[in-house]
Amino acid sequence: MSKIFKGSNVAVASAVALALSGGMVSAAKLTVTPAQLSTEAMGTTTATNLVTSPAIQIALEQNYDNEQLLVLTFANFAVDSIDQAANVACDSVGGADSKIDFAVQSSTSSTVTLRATGRTADSTGQVCSIPAGAIRGLPAQFASAKTSTFTTKGTNIAGTVEFDLGTTATSVFVSASQFTAGIATALDGVIDVNQSRGNFSGGATNDVLAVSFSNAGSKVGFNRSVGENAAALAYSATVTGNFSFIDDDNNGCTFADLNGGNGSISYKGSSAGVDLAAVTVTGITTACTSMVFTLTPDNTRPGADIAYGVTVTFSKGSTAAPQLVASGFTAATSVRYDQDTSATSSYASFGAGSWTYNGFVAVVPFMPIQDNFSNTIYVSNRSGQSNGTISVTAYVEGAAPCTFTLTDVSVSANRTFNIGGKIKSQIRSCTGMSTGNLRATLVITSPLPSASTELFSAYTDTTNNRTVPVVNSSNINNR
Repeated sequence: MSKIFKGSNVAVASAVALALSGGMVSAAKLTVTPAQLSTEAMGTTTATNLVTSPAIQIALEQNYDNEQLLVLTFANFAVDSIDQAANVACDSVGGADSKIDFAVQSSTSSTVTLRATGRTADSTGQVCSIPAGAIRGLPAQFASAKTSTFTTKGTNIAGTVEFDLGTTATSVFVSASQFTAGIATALDGVIDVNQSRGNFSGGATNDVLAVSFSNAGSKVGFNRSVGENAAALAYSATVTGNFSFIDDDNNGCTFADLNGGNGSISYKGSSAGVDLAAVTVTGITTACTSMVFTLTPDNTRPGADIAYGVTVTFSKGSTAAPQLVASGFTAATSVRYDQDTSATSSYASFGAGSWTYNGFVAVVPFMPIQDNFSNTIYVSNRSGQSNGTISVTAYVEGAAPCTFTLTDVSVSANRTFNIGGKIKSQIRSCTGMSTGNLRATLVITSPLPSASTELFSAYTDTTNNRTVPVVNSSNINNR
């Protein structure tokens, strides 16, 4: 009569019993350097360009017998096919002769099964190597960023008994964008209103924006080859903001305005810190609100990570019109690349900084907003500079702050304007309280020279016909 259990089957039964009794069972240990894939290079569904696995090592912690199975289970990866001729060689930890080998047997969409063969002794401690390229998948599944992992287990030939369980999920494929973009230097100019907004404070005549791009040659393509990743054809940044200062002829912005007249924009490209000349500017809007800077690098596929940059210098060194205007800026980046066909990927938009004024600021520490009170707030512009737009932030007791610009008010040169009623109306609208008593602190700003601008503030109790002046920071600074 034949034995009911072979030696390794006894080990399987023992492992099962130990697991059922709550004991600890050792698990195979997995070692793999995951393939770093370029999502751009994966953007084709051509079946001939299958993604192939890196080399995988599995250190067996329990005994296997001939015909028993070692099953690899994948998460976040769909198996397309396997190389059944792959030689899964096993060696002991000490480097002695193999006591067991495995043959690649079959696969499903989520598993690859290896069959034990050639066992000569206890196989515990054997390290089995699955050669690179044995497992394949369609590249389209990696066209967006993802990490694929796998675990292993041993089973009997029928799959009804499992052992060598509990392996840690181990990464085998990691896909990520080959290209990244960001803002290396943001715009931060402070427009000098005391110099008629002709330059920046401190006498500076320019401000610099630097947009950075990187091409990670470590992100590979099909068959884990750098030679099959995406080749960059052009890096672009669409910069949005107020560029009206370059419109010297007041006829809308065109390419001819970039480097002529009192306002100009210059630009250059760089690669790994070395200046390049291959930058073009397109898409200039007539309203002077947007333009596209495009850097064309050498389009060879990189063998190492390479950094590129577009640097834009905004210059205005004259008080002649048009003036610099406060503005926020953004940069929307994109990369045009070639992998089988030309394609363009858009990357995140970034805040690219802002320009602010160093002009007039006054704080009114207390202002009642009441039905029977009128508000008197005079702004006096004693300079020859016009376009004194008024902006207000009102900190209202018991309510969220209100920030607004009085779009229908522009304090002209050598003029005085009462904005009290308009501020009261805006606060009522902002808080949603059309009646009732409110108290607010006001911060009032304008792109007017601080030395020649003053604010007078007061409120009048119309029931008792009594006016109360309010001392504000403008009164203090300009006594």
